[in-house]
Amino acid sequence: MKNLYTILLGCCLLFPAYAREYDVIKNYIHISKNEGISNNHVKSIAEDRYGRLWIGTNTGLDIYDSKQLQQVEKYTGHLITCLFDTGREMLIATSEYIDAYDYESGSIVRVKDGTYDIGYILSVLNKGEDIILLSTEKIYQYKDKQLSLIKSDVPFTTLHIDKFGVLWGHASDVVYKLDDSFTIINSYQLVSDDFPR
Repeated sequence: MKNLYTILLGCCLLFPAYAREYDVIKNYIHISKNEGISNNHVKSIAEDRYGRLWIGTNTGLDIYDSKQLQQVEKYTGHLITCLFDTGREMLIATSEYIDAYDYESGSIVRVKDGTYDIGYILSVLNKGEDIILLSTEKIYQYKDKQLSLIKSDVPFTTLHIDKFGVLWGHASDVVYKLDDSFTIINSYQLVSDDFPR
């Protein structure tokens, strides 16, 4: 019986040490300027339906297909603020405009609100069947390669939807709870005890 306890105790001590090894990411690739990325300051990453990684940086767009990294010349010198895979296309937001790259045709179409280019997309999310984009102080719905203004004068700079479908906005030290029409229901002031007062 004593030997059984010794074996069980030994297993309890060895298994956590053995399991910790699996927490380590062993297969990764380091991509930097040395490997050809357009800029080390990455602003957005999205995976497309083919498993390629689209990497938006301060000065361009790169696509990594697990074998090679390719810079997309059209976006050289452009700040890529956001990337979003809709399933049929990749939305590419720059500081000046938004493009939609269609996977099937390989074509790029400029996405506008009527005749106006929209830049600085800060957040993109799925809300049910809708694709919602947040730019500076404005919220848009994306459909059929067009933008429609939903709400203006919003005070938040990021937009999220939690696993329960609740919408949240965030700006510096305030978190906003939103209803389905993006109206603020409540706001929560963030207080940090990390810094002396």
